[in-house]
Amino acid sequence: MAKKGVKSISGSSIIKAGEWTDYKVTSWYDATPANERNEAHVKWVAYHDNKGNWEKILEKEQGNFRFQEGAVGNTYLIVAYSHEPELDNASAMKVKVVSAEKREVLRVEMTDINDNKLTKALPYGRKVKAKAFTTGMVGDRILFKMWEDDAEGGGHSEENKYNLVAQAMAKVGEKGVAIVEFTLKPDFKVIANAHAGKGGEGKIHEYYVTAIATDKTKYVAGSNFDVYSKEEIEKAEKDQLTGGQKKNPKVPTKEGKIQNSPPQQPKELPPTQQKGVKYVYFTNTKNQKITTSAFGDTIKVHIVSTGLKGNEFELELYEDDYPASNDTLYKGRHTITTDDCFVTIPLTKAMYDKGTGLEMGSQELYAKVRILDIPPYVAGSKVKVEATSYELDVPDNVTKTKVEVADAPKKDESSTKKGECFCNRDIKVEELKKMVTEIRDNTFYNGKTISFYHEDKLFYLYSKVPKSDRTFEKFAEVLNNAFKKYNINTCVRKIHFLANMYVETMYFTATREGKGTSGFRYDPYRGRGFQHLTWEDNYKKYYKETGINIVDNYEMVADNLEIAANTGCWYWDKMGINTYADKDSIFDTSRLINYPGAKKSSSINGFKDRNIAYLKLKTIFEYPANCVNVVVKPKTKECQNCKTEHYDLTNKVAWQTQFDSKWGTKKQQNVACKKTCDDILNKVGLRSTIKTEKYQTALENENHTALNINIDEAKRGVKYLDLQLKEGNPIQVGVDHALNYKGGTLNEGTTDHFIIIVGKGCDNGNIYYRFYDVGTSHLKLGASEENKLYLNTSNFSLKGKTKYNGSTYTVTQIRHNTKI
Repeated sequence: MAKKGVKSISGSSIIKAGEWTDYKVTSWYDATPANERNEAHVKWVAYHDNKGNWEKILEKEQGNFRFQEGAVGNTYLIVAYSHEPELDNASAMKVKVVSAEKREVLRVEMTDINDNKLTKALPYGRKVKAKAFTTGMVGDRILFKMWEDDAEGGGHSEENKYNLVAQAMAKVGEKGVAIVEFTLKPDFKVIANAHAGKGGEGKIHEYYVTAIATDKTKYVAGSNFDVYSKEEIEKAEKDQLTGGQKKNPKVPTKEGKIQNSPPQQPKELPPTQQKGVKYVYFTNTKNQKITTSAFGDTIKVHIVSTGLKGNEFELELYEDDYPASNDTLYKGRHTITTDDCFVTIPLTKAMYDKGTGLEMGSQELYAKVRILDIPPYVAGSKVKVEATSYELDVPDNVTKTKVEVADAPKKDESSTKKGECFCNRDIKVEELKKMVTEIRDNTFYNGKTISFYHEDKLFYLYSKVPKSDRTFEKFAEVLNNAFKKYNINTCVRKIHFLANMYVETMYFTATREGKGTSGFRYDPYRGRGFQHLTWEDNYKKYYKETGINIVDNYEMVADNLEIAANTGCWYWDKMGINTYADKDSIFDTSRLINYPGAKKSSSINGFKDRNIAYLKLKTIFEYPANCVNVVVKPKTKECQNCKTEHYDLTNKVAWQTQFDSKWGTKKQQNVACKKTCDDILNKVGLRSTIKTEKYQTALENENHTALNINIDEAKRGVKYLDLQLKEGNPIQVGVDHALNYKGGTLNEGTTDHFIIIVGKGCDNGNIYYRFYDVGTSHLKLGASEENKLYLNTSNFSLKGKTKYNGSTYTVTQIRHNTKI
């Protein structure tokens, strides 16, 4: 029987990873009827060469194929057929997959925890996987962000800019895929409802994930490069001629040679990275490699790369003061023309003047290259979540329990197992490495992760810690010994110590404050050690108590890692910081380390990063859920009368009065209720509220003769109150106590006053929310147990009397909380 069907096909035998490649039918067997010679009826198959055997991996209707990075180096067979596939003739073509020159995030997909496609709405509490498929990015890091979707259509929308609910970092694996897991937390509903329209967000909430290319391989940095003033070089030459003693044995001559110090070799990336920028180095105009020069000279910045011809890049030359304020001396865009191209830059007097601060004489310049062809992000498929259900993810061999109409997971506090937490035991080397890596991955400088700058390096900046001690093994050893010596022996104490140490030591890279030899008013007793011991008095106290003479030998606090750890823990213990760590107050522990007199977090250097580190460490430590030293309160049970849970935050939240001299004159105090409520929130780690982020539960009518309740908004607001109280957060609310108060000129013409809700209870089944009233100077009145706002279950309004003057308050707005 004569053959029918596809006789031959055409297309490229080379496929670049991540790029679509088309194949077409070029001829048919003679016996093929005319009506069957239609490419629309052809099937296309891809086979993988598995140790000499062709293994079918894909069949589709169209002749276009795209392979991911994991396929690079493999051989495949593309076959077209309409009757039976033939693997040994011209209807089959062998193809080789090679790495693409373009580095790109191709797409993002979401699945459930078992890698199944998401075909229906999930309950809150479940985990999902986000996968970024890439090309040319193996080893890069991807920043995943999960957003609640309020916009129409697909893609990432400006409408969702305030809807970020979670983020995580992951490295692209050998197959070109980066994977992270997200838990669909019930807390996300707060954001889902925050920007909902009049009808509310509804029972189904939608979330999606974006993937952003952030890895260091987008940026390749060259070696530090010392640049000296003409005057300093001339002085060095004069000293050589006259036999004078040089202060700095490394001052160069005009030719750019450093005495007694060989030229620094360019820093190459690992040989496994075949494509991209390899390294950056400096030469003079004669193409001689240099590590020093003089302002007034001209240098060349060379970029050595592979496979990037034609790519545009950004070159930045800056004076190295990281992480303070680096001075950018040159910035420009260029195109890679050869594998070793260069940019010529004159070192001008203006550059020298700009870069010189407290450091006189020499400066350190740094070159940075950024390839500009990587798309910023790709929006992935959506996940739908049922707003009224919660289901905990458990292994398949464990029975699953579904809880309907639940706002948050109900933890079984009694299940905590002793011996699994970090109390009274050493932190293991791998655990410590995980802490450092994850904190660095989640803190940023100039839009890039701290890991981008420092990778996994430890204590290598601005001090002389021996290279052999810059290891996680040594770090764990000295840290654990010092912890035991100074009673930093519980999960929460270790969390707070490491969170503060992270900022004090410049992200675990520097045991010494600054790189110069002078410039601080407390020199030479500048900050050194794990908590940057500062001031001569503290050095003397440590010497007196331990007998270790760090007064005369102050540099040993930075250079000896054991003393660096001990001085940090000694100061922590001396200042009584464990007491505030036990209260789990990151504001107070940060304040006592950095600025004891601070009244707000903005006064504390690096507080944002301290807080990020603190929150990340709590996750790693599984604190407080898995800590054996946490005093576990009995599981909250629903009240038999009101069928809801009761809360009391009065032991955690301190009442304040608005009639405080810190607010200024008596006239200023009279209108300081909002400031006072904000101050109460600030002291428990919450930001001051803003007027655009709230539930507007009631408004006076146009004539200010009646107060109208927005039932839907009030219902959402009451749910939010319960959620925040369950988390242990007080809530600021606005109230109306008199119609047309001050002519209706205040907040929406409605809200007259602000108070703080600190609890929930009931009187014989009648639910109320207890509040602090800041509008009195008397504690017994302002914090009275009789300050109650009763819930009207027919319209979800809250109304009650204040003890101090008997006024009736009706809640008109409920402000959103945000962690500092």
